[in-house]
Amino acid sequence: MKTSRLSGVACALGIVVTACSSNDALTGVTIGSADQSQEVMHNGIGPSGVPANISTVRGWMSPDAKKSEELLYVSVQGLLNSFVDIFSVPQYSMVGQITDGIYDPEGLATDKKGNLYVSNLVGAYITVYKPGTASPSLTLRQTWSPLDVAVGDNGYVYAGDIGGGIDVYPPGATSPIRRLTNAALANRVTGVAVSVSNSLYATGFSGYYSGPAVVKFANARGSGTNLSLKGLKSPVGVIIDNNNGPRRRPHVIVTDYGLSEILLYRPGQKSPARIIMAPFPDRSTINKSENLIYVPEGKYGTYGVGVYDYPGGALVTTIPIGGYHLGAALGRAPAP
Repeated sequence: MKTSRLSGVACALGIVVTACSSNDALTGVTIGSADQSQEVMHNGIGPSGVPANISTVRGWMSPDAKKSEELLYVSVQGLLNSFVDIFSVPQYSMVGQITDGIYDPEGLATDKKGNLYVSNLVGAYITVYKPGTASPSLTLRQTWSPLDVAVGDNGYVYAGDIGGGIDVYPPGATSPIRRLTNAALANRVTGVAVSVSNSLYATGFSGYYSGPAVVKFANARGSGTNLSLKGLKSPVGVIIDNNNGPRRRPHVIVTDYGLSEILLYRPGQKSPARIIMAPFPDRSTINKSENLIYVPEGKYGTYGVGVYDYPGGALVTTIPIGGYHLGAALGRAPAP
């Protein structure tokens, strides 16, 4: 799980990490600093892929971002700081980076307007960024440090956290109006996702890295139902496939870091119908056509973001990323 992986990186690199809660959530560590733009590489690009003539104190955004069909956001934790890298789709070239308001980012989400939501583990808040911008337009405060965030079609925001609950925010609100809990998620909520019917799905643990579970909150209310899915070890994220299920009943796609698997569960089924192998996958995202899954993968940042055919599972390509990446989200590109 997250904290054990982060502490492993820190110990290997001799870095001091500090706890941000009683549950031992740690500050992030990654390779590269977004503030090293003065060190120019031979091609005029800084060590983090940033054009050398651009200050990165508050991030940067290339005009090429407006030429993309879609944008891929990836949260990255670094040795000296943290950031969100932005890639064009389908070119997969880096077109921006967000550093302002980012403090150990975990899960990401976007809404129908293309706004980006970043769950910041340290500081216990969610930062919101309008399309094409690198500074937050809104900050959602939490009592517990968030591990993931999701946004429904109705604009409601859901933040799962290390306190074992999910805070619910109405559109535009900075404080939650209610909190969803379930005994199966008592230790922590590691991932959240919303279906087209506005039902909320959450992954997590009932004990300290024990009792893995996926819970459904119908209409994002009530105490939820443990789906009692089989074959889980360390679920860190969940995706909802809204289009391929019978009668629009969604498939549940669970990312399991401990198993190096992405598990697909058909509606009403307890055992996975399909398993996609991916090395140490983290919180993933699916494209609008629901034929590609983007998977941050690799132990201690040694790989990148794997792009997989869905539901077939074949690896299409890998987007190299330096650092320890924790989440991905796809969003609409800013208007030209």
